[in-house]
Amino acid sequence: MAEDAGHEQWYLFDIEQLNCTRDVPWLFGVTHQPVRDFVYQLIGALLRVSDDRIRIIFPLVLESTGKVFFKHLVPLVDRCGYNQSLRYFASFHQEIEMNHNIYQDEKEELHNIEFDDNIYQEAVALIQRCFDSFEYLADHLEHQRIIFGNT
Repeated sequence: MAEDAGHEQWYLFDIEQLNCTRDVPWLFGVTHQPVRDFVYQLIGALLRVSDDRIRIIFPLVLESTGKVFFKHLVPLVDRCGYNQSLRYFASFHQEIEMNHNIYQDEKEELHNIEFDDNIYQEAVALIQRCFDSFEYLADHLEHQRIIFGNT
């Protein structure tokens, strides 16, 4: 989607601002294993889907979890003194997300999509797998917060 273009550039900008090394050992090191697992879980959940009507739900799940994520992340980044210098992990991104509503123009069409019981159950299962994956990531981040201090 055009309105979500550029997120990867914001992320890479933040990595530079935080002076993180971007090399293969850093990316595939043990520190980032839980984040990779999270991404693989999401990809796996999406690949299991048997119907395109269900795939439409996936970006909606990402948007809804993003709202919760930013609600907690932005104050943390601000307390750490990085809110003004970051783009992806800061209020810059949060404000952009809050100012667009995914599928807003197609809302009526989305509400008119029919699901039989099997497709509905599969859709609910996708949503649950995605939320479980986000919970896994949140648990990891909370564990890291405890280890490295109560910021």
